[in-house]
Amino acid sequence: SLTSSSSSSYAHKLCVGDNRGTISLFESKRGALNNVFTHNVQSNGMEQKNNSIDKTAKKDNSITSLSLGGTPGKNGITKLDKIFASTPTQILGLSKKGKPFFNMESNIAEPISIMQVSKSRLFISGEFAYNGYKDGVDFESFISLDGITCMEHNELSNSDNYDVYLGSKDKTIRVVRDGNLRLSVDAKQGVTAMGIYNKKEENRRNTKLVYGARDGGVHCVNVLN
Repeated sequence: SLTSSSSSSYAHKLCVGDNRGTISLFESKRGALNNVFTHNVQSNGMEQKNNSIDKTAKKDNSITSLSLGGTPGKNGITKLDKIFASTPTQILGLSKKGKPFFNMESNIAEPISIMQVSKSRLFISGEFAYNGYKDGVDFESFISLDGITCMEHNELSNSDNYDVYLGSKDKTIRVVRDGNLRLSVDAKQGVTAMGIYNKKEENRRNTKLVYGARDGGVHCVNVLN
């Protein structure tokens, strides 16, 4: 995950999570690569055991997803200065200095494979289950008919609502709003990756959804908001 940085600092920052549960932030400045912080998920109490669980069982703290987040300023612009990471069972928030400030257990029955953040919203997905949260509270869920391979979210203009796009193996992109299936979009092949081309446009009436397919093709579809 590439973090935001000030244009005047001539520095680029890169955040990396690995299968050991380690989150590292690196800064590249004037040709030198420096480690800003390294945080081990196991070091902050996230692997505390329940008495009913076999204490010899090793918890999987591998990092499955990274996302940038932040709080909107007075000008309405969100400064992406916080790092969110997911393990198969939890979501952790870190400050730009590596200090934990957020920790939440997942309530979906599947391991988390995809996690995204936007303002006070959190979006997570397993193989078939999607859940959306607002201010840490579960407010929507959806079960896909086929395996979810990728996910995107889109804040609707002049609204507090979001559309969530779930790419699947069955050549379908499912558009979910408030936990309900709003639209099914036919894809050329099984969907492997997605992005929104016009995400920063204001007052847009449609979303240009770009997706990669299993056959190696890249396609774009217009989805009415």
